[in-house]
Amino acid sequence: MTEHAVALDMDELVSRLAALRDTGVRIALDDFGAGYSSLGQLRQVPVDILKIDRSIVAEPAPAPRMSAGPLVDVVARLGERLGLAVIAEGVALPADRAVAEAAGCGLAQGDLFGRPVPAERFEAMLAAESAVVVPRPRVPPPGAG
Repeated sequence: MTEHAVALDMDELVSRLAALRDTGVRIALDDFGAGYSSLGQLRQVPVDILKIDRSIVAEPAPAPRMSAGPLVDVVARLGERLGLAVIAEGVALPADRAVAEAAGCGLAQGDLFGRPVPAERFEAMLAAESAVVVPRPRVPPPGAG
């Protein structure tokens, strides 16, 4: 769910999201901090995951007025205090990852970890990965020293 969707029809949105959550679906608020969000909406909208927008996570260039770290830290702490999982979006560089990790984001997504691919290709990648058998090192039995 994007912040824009939250801004449209709040009552209908809350009703539909609550129904989805009742079935076990986890709800993520995507692109948090990108423009439409209101902190008050976090009290109304039933979400489980807060996805910090990449415009907040990525270090600005060339001459930032402020580094990304403090903003990511504030949003990550807010999510933690509200009992939400927090995901840093748009992690493209090791510096972005360092900012997210320093803020306590246990989850991240972005080009640093992998480029977006169609579902079929991802499934094929998973199948190929699971087909690789890695031999386990032989561990001697206890006392066979």
